[in-house]
Amino acid sequence: MGLRIALDLRGIDPERPRGPARWARSLAAALPAAGPEHDWVTWEPGGRSRGGAVDLVLALAGGRPGYGPPAWTAVHDLGHLLARRRFGPAEWARRSWTAAWTARQSQRLLAPSRVVAQALNTYLRVPAERITWLPSVPPAGFQRARRPEVEDLRQEHRLKPRWFAAVGTLSRRRNLPLLLAAWDRAQRGLGPGVDLVVAGHQADPALTAEVLAGGARWVGYLPDDQLRALLSGAIAALDPTPHAGNSIGVLEAMACGAPPVVAAGSAGGEVIGNAGVLVEAGDLESWAAAILYLARETGERNRMAARGLQAISAEFRAEGAARRLVRELRAGAREGIPASGGG
Repeated sequence: MGLRIALDLRGIDPERPRGPARWARSLAAALPAAGPEHDWVTWEPGGRSRGGAVDLVLALAGGRPGYGPPAWTAVHDLGHLLARRRFGPAEWARRSWTAAWTARQSQRLLAPSRVVAQALNTYLRVPAERITWLPSVPPAGFQRARRPEVEDLRQEHRLKPRWFAAVGTLSRRRNLPLLLAAWDRAQRGLGPGVDLVVAGHQADPALTAEVLAGGARWVGYLPDDQLRALLSGAIAALDPTPHAGNSIGVLEAMACGAPPVVAAGSAGGEVIGNAGVLVEAGDLESWAAAILYLARETGERNRMAARGLQAISAEFRAEGAARRLVRELRAGAREGIPASGGG
């Protein structure tokens, strides 16, 4: 017998969705076809729970589960447990409370990477049988932009002919000061025609000033069409975030033909294979060397881009993640997911 399942997307910012939100929307769109025996109800962003009683809530965008129907909750980031020194006391305490509450109140936890799954087990003592690992997937339709779109973006933001892209929320825990220092070192060998373009939500205005002072371009949050153009025109996508829990930004870069350079130990390191470069998060010299290598070795960069596009087409599909989750739902139903009558 099928279940009535709520896809809870209420915590998503529909105007400026971040990486976990894009992962949640892609997975939510693929689930009904993967599990047609279930009755799927979507709780839209900004709305309230509607559509009557449900047996189970899939909180794909994360958040704190409340009382009511059993919840399977996605946990997208446990960086505060893996790299505590990067968080202030107040933020660390808030994140710790939220993670503990989520682990306690959720029937099962959904992890978009092995980094998160291992942290749930190691730091929060969540048994392995309560954790479902689901791979990150790029948003549906996220693909390489055409050359005119790339040129339009370049003209609009007055970018140099070549650039590297660093995409994500602008905060110190992303290790941006190290990236700026590596960029300063690499620029000596790059010449004047290359930019470092930083894009994403602004969480730290002081860091924005540092980005500009460090010789990078700050373009703010970009909608999907401009983000595709930025990545499609980039020499490479740089993400030095240590212990990043979700690899969707890395997969978006691969889908656009931009080889990713990512920090070892992050979710991105789980997916790049031979389509990018893995660098220790704190190794300034290696980050500078990776930037110079990809700027100079056009042939190898193009081979990495081709391997990334092939991997996106063959391995990282929302349909595969949805089928995996539906198998877990079927097993849970056999074990007796209780029908609560909540809504």
